[in-house]
Amino acid sequence: MLDLLGNFISPLMPFTVGVIRWKKIDPRYYPVILVFGAATLAELYRSIQLMNYYGQYGLPIGFSLEGYNLYVLCISILYTLFFNNMGLFEKYKKLPNIIIFTFIITWIADHFILRGNQIHNPTKYFRLFYSLVLSLFSIQQINRLIVHEKKNIVRNSSFLICCWLLFFFLPYIITEGVFLFNPKVSGNFYESVYLVRGWTNHIIYLIFTLAVLWIPPKKPFIQLS
Repeated sequence: MLDLLGNFISPLMPFTVGVIRWKKIDPRYYPVILVFGAATLAELYRSIQLMNYYGQYGLPIGFSLEGYNLYVLCISILYTLFFNNMGLFEKYKKLPNIIIFTFIITWIADHFILRGNQIHNPTKYFRLFYSLVLSLFSIQQINRLIVHEKKNIVRNSSFLICCWLLFFFLPYIITEGVFLFNPKVSGNFYESVYLVRGWTNHIIYLIFTLAVLWIPPKKPFIQLS
């Protein structure tokens, strides 16, 4: 029960701070605030499912993952919009739309075409694909900030978000790649990996909360007379 509560509260913290500061912050960061909102809803939905299943059967097995599968598609799109807002694709204006379209097609193929209707089950191809793409975007954005940012980069919200996206996605790519290409991995190893990732997520969301607190204010609108 405490673990479920922690998983729900972790994304709720940066989302709450983002909602409170919504009217004051730079609009370029809105997609990230919406990511935390989507994460909060996904964890709430998953927690309700698990609590209901525990109450009926005593085992967290067999519950549907359609909510989480929709969540990963949603955040892949929102993070792409965020990187576009940060100017990552300024030389390739059509690229964000192409990437979003590719995400959607890959998600549909993974859930409905490759192995039939898998919307209720965990699928790995799309998750590996979008994790790899977002990791590459994060690395590119970090490089841009290191070259061009003149202020304290450690307190730069974009820098923090990108660093912790890497911290989250790279271990995910490694572990999910192992499970995908070697399905005979022991159950104990599987449980240990997810235990570590679960605690890591709590730390990441604390850093995300700081990143939201440090999002710069929106630029004042100057009306020309």
